[in-house]
Amino acid sequence: MEPIIPIGEFKTHCYQILDQAQKEGHPIVITRKGKPIAKILPLDSQLEDDDSFFDSLKDSVSIKGDIVSSIDVKWNAADE
Repeated sequence: MEPIIPIGEFKTHCYQILDQAQKEGHPIVITRKGKPIAKILPLDSQLEDDDSFFDSLKDSVSIKGDIVSSIDVKWNAADE
């Protein structure tokens, strides 16, 4: 289970809590009045997950045609 820390304690001990999250490699949930408002994720583990996800998409997308110029089609979001 992820550690849960009230926001007042987080503000007081911010650096120590961030160091703890990085060393132990687990997320920490920050609460306000007992309700979760944020989750702190250790950066190293998050980057590894993102890198492997994007690496898995490598060479799976190709651009065909001009993706920058307008397409001369009138569109109204309100009609959708």
